[in-house]
Amino acid sequence: MSNLTKRIITAITLLTIASLSVYFGIQYFIYLVHLIVLLLQIELSKMFFKGEYKNIQIPFIAACFLSTIVYNYASFYFMPFLFLLVPSMLSLLMVSFSEKPNQEILRQAGLFALGFVYIGLLPSLTTKILLVPNGVYWMLTCLAVVFSGDIAAYFFGSRFGKKKVMPQISPNKTWEGSIAGLLCSIIFSVGIGSYFFPYLSPLTFILSGIFASILAQSGDFFESLIKRVAGQKDSGSFLPGHGGFLDRFDGLLFAIPVYYYLSLY
Repeated sequence: MSNLTKRIITAITLLTIASLSVYFGIQYFIYLVHLIVLLLQIELSKMFFKGEYKNIQIPFIAACFLSTIVYNYASFYFMPFLFLLVPSMLSLLMVSFSEKPNQEILRQAGLFALGFVYIGLLPSLTTKILLVPNGVYWMLTCLAVVFSGDIAAYFFGSRFGKKKVMPQISPNKTWEGSIAGLLCSIIFSVGIGSYFFPYLSPLTFILSGIFASILAQSGDFFESLIKRVAGQKDSGSFLPGHGGFLDRFDGLLFAIPVYYYLSLY
């Protein structure tokens, strides 16, 4: 079975599970997203903290998942308290590894802070968007834009790609695939966005499609960079044809803020 076939089967399976959860109630879909976010945080913690720093994994996952849940449901006035998690955990890290060289302490603290923003705060918008009016439609638009662009980039890049974008980070990504992904994302953004929100200008969806596609592809490169530094080919092995959950949803993490703020304004 080819890798493309595995990717398609996995995508259909995920779409079926997501559709069933929405069918039984939006709250079940939110629970599903929470589960996926937890798996994302577990995968990143294993890439960031290894060997003698493995004991950082559990507090890192706990802080990230707590921030995701709290940010989903807490009022705006509670948000400043949420950010106390970061300096509190960084203080504990510095005390726990005070015998290590300063450069190493700073490196682990930097990884913790970066990971908190990347996999703690950004994923919280994925479920928070579902709580605003027409949030499901905005979420579906985002998923369509990101995944259609990803599929188009993979298909055209693997068949027609010649010029590499950043071979030192992701040797398989080409300009031909990136441009195809961008165009496909714009088409889906205008088509699906105009269907769900006919009262908005098509220009809104053209611009949001461009911005979201560029951010999604940047998110893909960012995760590839993390894997390179961690010395891993994939973030995990749970999803055939894709690797791990972070491999599948890396672009979505960067693109979801676009549609969250569109849903608010």
